[in-house]
Amino acid sequence: MTVAELMQALVNAGFTAGLGVVALPLLLGAAAYFVKTSGNRVLSQRLANVNIGLGFFALLVLVFWTIYAATVPGMIGDTNVLVFLAPLYLVGLAFVIEHFLHPDQQEDVRKRVRSVLLFIAILGVLYFVLSRLSMHMVIWTNVMGFVFFILALIGILYVLIRKVV
Repeated sequence: MTVAELMQALVNAGFTAGLGVVALPLLLGAAAYFVKTSGNRVLSQRLANVNIGLGFFALLVLVFWTIYAATVPGMIGDTNVLVFLAPLYLVGLAFVIEHFLHPDQQEDVRKRVRSVLLFIAILGVLYFVLSRLSMHMVIWTNVMGFVFFILALIGILYVLIRKVV
């Protein structure tokens, strides 16, 4: 099964898939809560981490599907917006549940995840800017102006990442 077939199956499943996406992190969070109240904190932490891992896996599948769908004309335009929001919901709710069950347990892990997400966002902005301006910068300025512009963007990226990490 390819990523495109998986995403198409999820889109075609409709209400059932949506209900599963809504219920999965809540069920895993409830299981982690009951395990924690029974006294097994380590297993509860692992269940919460599995919940976060599933959210990131869903986000990764969405990214790969979007890359694939960008090559097929009209595929992204025909997709329901909830397909794009579901992985964000999974990741966000998984972090909220983990923080509710185990406050200050993995603050260093959360800080690293935030910095990685910020790094990815900044790289996305750099990619967008460079893909739009590459030819226009060379035509309207000169090659050195384009090189200085890229170096300035890389410098800004370096400063922002060093500030976060």
